[in-house]
Amino acid sequence: MNTLEIKKDTLKLLPIGTDFWARPVYKDQYGHLWKDITLGSKQPELCSVVDNTFDGELDMPIQRPFIILATEE
Repeated sequence: MNTLEIKKDTLKLLPIGTDFWARPVYKDQYGHLWKDITLGSKQPELCSVVDNTFDGELDMPIQRPFIILATEE
């Protein structure tokens, strides 16, 4: 995969809060939610969310490169 493909494939995650269990929640550019199972460590481990709901249960680990944005671009 070349650099352009990696950049295009990268999810851009915007922090949108913390869920009921204190897990940071992020929203990608496609509207999908992701949760950090490490509770905000410097090396986040992200999982998708069942039914894409803010307080939903964890589903599958992230399989794509991602960056966490400080604010909306």
